[in-house]
Amino acid sequence: MLGGDQLPEPPERLPAAFDLAEEQLSAWHLHREENPLEVRRYPTGRYRFDAPSGEYATLYCNTIRLAVFAEVYGDVRVIEATEKRKRLSHTISEKDLYLVLEHEFRAALDAIGPDIEKRIEGAEREVLALEHADPSSSLTTDELEAANARRAFVTDEVFGMSAEALAERFRAVLASGDRPAMFLYAHHARVKTNDPVFGDDSETLRLKELAGELEGGLDPERARKTEAARVALREAREIKSYAYYRRHGARDAVEMHMNRVYSRTAV
Repeated sequence: MLGGDQLPEPPERLPAAFDLAEEQLSAWHLHREENPLEVRRYPTGRYRFDAPSGEYATLYCNTIRLAVFAEVYGDVRVIEATEKRKRLSHTISEKDLYLVLEHEFRAALDAIGPDIEKRIEGAEREVLALEHADPSSSLTTDELEAANARRAFVTDEVFGMSAEALAERFRAVLASGDRPAMFLYAHHARVKTNDPVFGDDSETLRLKELAGELEGGLDPERARKTEAARVALREAREIKSYAYYRRHGARDAVEMHMNRVYSRTAV
């Protein structure tokens, strides 16, 4: 099972190289420099296609005249007065350039799809298993017997006290390190939150949070694994979303929308 603190296995072979096309480039771009071909370098990379360590310069441009405005100002949707010194240039290459074919780039992004889906499915299974694990499995036989002996008393307390009073009692139990008590109070707190006559939504949410804290104190390692699994799931979903947006020539949903409105490059 994929763990939140594990790296995925490397692929069996390197990805295939892109096929390059030789074409003349005709593109528009915005810039502050007098020379439209004067390109800035950043030592650690600043924008999405910059070299990681400034190994090469990057010229950002678009074959659609209005698309360059969507690219630069699409996020803020406002062109400030301070931007009036920027120039709009149309650059045409003097000879054919080697270009990465769009369908090749998209195919490379599509190729990671099955692997990401497997990672998501594995992380979802792990989160589900950890979030719904039986808390009593963390107790020893003696601790279970001690919990059974105090069950009636804790039940009466949990169902007879207000949410505010329970919060104080839960903090005291957590500070005491009494594992049978942690189990009982957490268990009956979750039972109480499922009772439709108990409190409002804010009280129910607070009680669930407190129960989670008790369960975390009961089994800190499971709590750590649960959080790690949640992080792994979130990261896998983010990679899937990023690959989808990049396949459509954007970094996020907003940029993809702007590209669809102002540019032919997005599908």
